Amino acid sequence: MILERLRGCLAALGRDPDWYRFFDTSTAGMRRSFLPALLTLPAFAIIALAVEAERARILEQAPANIPWAPFSLIMLSFLVAFPFVAVISSTLFQKAERWPAWLVVRHWSVLFLAWSVALGFALYLRGAIGFAIANVYAFAAWMSLLVLDIRLASKIGGLGLGASVLVGSIITTLGLSLILAALLLYLSG
Repeated sequence: MILERLRGCLAALGRDPDWYRFFDTSTAGMRRSFLPALLTLPAFAIIALAVEAERARILEQAPANIPWAPFSLIMLSFLVAFPFVAVISSTLFQKAERWPAWLVVRHWSVLFLAWSVALGFALYLRGAIGFAIANVYAFAAWMSLLVLDIRLASKIGGLGLGASVLVGSIITTLGLSLILAALLLYLSG
């Protein structure tokens, strides 16, 4: 099932017109797609542990305890930002019938992207690679998320190129703003 969803994400991002055969894009399938979104939280936790370990190493301190409850709320806000923007965009551009499929594919795509980044940071935590390498990969993945959002807005959301770039940029900017605000709160408190 997981490999089928990965194939589906690649098909949706590529030129395969039958990408939908890999997903349940019904209302029930859309509701179930929030499970893969929630399954990104452990990946984000691994990333946070690695960032804290590197911060502690640089400052020559013991790693601080990560406040998991606020962390989880902020990451859930990050995950909810996409459906919020997608439903508004779909409604404004009169493509409301397409947003359930867009949501399903985006949730699965983010799951695979988040866990690939977490793998890099897990390798850092194990001492297999340096933090800079994991961080460069994370930056590349973040930029890939922008491209992913633009492509999915166009292909699945049915938006034109200009609208897709606008919506993809809004989604990525909103997500980054939430993460940076959380980081600022963490570092100041």
